[in-house]
Amino acid sequence: GGETGLLLVALGAPLAGFALGALNRPEAAIPPMPDGLQGLALRPQLIGVLETALRDAPVSGLQTGCIVVQFDDAALLLDRHGRAAQTEVLARCAERLCSALRSGDVVARLEGGGFAIALHPQRRLDLESMIQLAARLQAAIAPPISLNAARLYVSCSIGFCLGLAAPSANGRSLLDAAQIAADEALRNGPSAIR
Repeated sequence: GGETGLLLVALGAPLAGFALGALNRPEAAIPPMPDGLQGLALRPQLIGVLETALRDAPVSGLQTGCIVVQFDDAALLLDRHGRAAQTEVLARCAERLCSALRSGDVVARLEGGGFAIALHPQRRLDLESMIQLAARLQAAIAPPISLNAARLYVSCSIGFCLGLAAPSANGRSLLDAAQIAADEALRNGPSAIR
C-alpha cells in the first residue's frame, strides 16, 4: 500500500483502538444523588460510603467512624419559630458542620432534623480524636444565628461510633450504633457527647 497505506494505518489504528476501548469500557458507578435543598447526602448514600470504608479497612489499614448530630430542643424551636425558621436554622448549621470537617468527610441529612457524618478513612482514629472532633462540631454550631431580627442559640448533642467498635462490620450497623449513642447524648444533654 505504500505511503498511503502507512498513513491510513498510522491514523486509523489509534482511532479504532479508542472507539473499541470506549465501547467496551464498563459503565461508571452512578454518583450518589445529593439532597436538593443542601447538596448533602441522604441515608442510603451515607451507608454506602461507610460500607466501602469498612470493607477496605483491612487492606488499607485506614479506619473510619460515624458521627450523629442531634439538636437539643428541636421541638421547641419548631413551636416558637415555625417550620421555615427550623429549615433555615438547619441549613445554616449544615454549612457550619461542612466547614468544620475535612473535604473527604460525607455529611448526610437524617429524618427528624439531625445530621450524620461518615468520616473519611484515616490512619489514626481513636476515642480521643473522636471526642475532640465532636467538641469542634459543637463549637461550630454554637454561635447565634440571626433570623428575622432574632438571635437563635442552638446547641447539639453528639453520638459517635468508631468503625472498629461497630456491632457488625457494615455501614448500617455503624450508623445505627452512632444514632443510639446520639439518642443517649440527647437524653443526657444539652450539649452531651456519647
